[in-house]
Order: sequence, then structure tokens, then C-alpha cells
Amino acid sequence: MQKLILQFNLSKNTHQNAYESWARDEEIPAYLRDPSVDAYVVYRVRDWFIPNEEKPPFRYSAVISFSNIELFRAALQKEPLKSLQTTFLELTEDLVRVVQDPVVT
Repeated sequence: MQKLILQFNLSKNTHQNAYESWARDEEIPAYLRDPSVDAYVVYRVRDWFIPNEEKPPFRYSAVISFSNIELFRAALQKEPLKSLQTTFLELTEDLVRVVQDPVVT
């Protein structure tokens, strides 16, 4: 199973409660209804595992799990996922996207 890891901050105009409600009520359920998606979890970043004086560079991480990257990419080009991506980009900033493959399972 592959994973898309998203790390991001909220845009300056986006309130934490507004984003988290949207993610919980609209974004995550829509992704989970798509057969290409196996799991989707959003995390609020609390702090570094080994504390230091700097705060983490990202406030949120999201992990989307899927088995077939081609099916997942195709799903992202269709509604409702296409418009959800647009809304996500309006609500967030500093986005980093990484696809990971398992080395050992």
C-alpha cells in the first residue's frame, strides 16, 4: 500500500476550527467514498518527538493510503475530489507532498 503524505499549514485567513470541520465533514468522507482510497487521516502536529526550541515547520499532516497510484491519480481528476483539492489549496499554505512506498511489510 502506498501513502501520500501531506504536510501543511493553514493560510492566514483560515481558522483552525473551520479547516478541521471542513476536513472532518466534507473532505475525508468524500475521499473515503472513492474506491481508490483505502484510508485518510489528518493529524494536528503537536511538537517534535525530541523537543527543541523551534516549533515544527508544519501544523498539520495528512496521510492518504491507496493501493494503485494510477487509479488514485485518475480519481483526483474527477469530481468531487477535484474541487476538494481546490478548496484545500485555498485553506492551506506551505504544502509539501510526498508519495511513499513500503520497503518492508
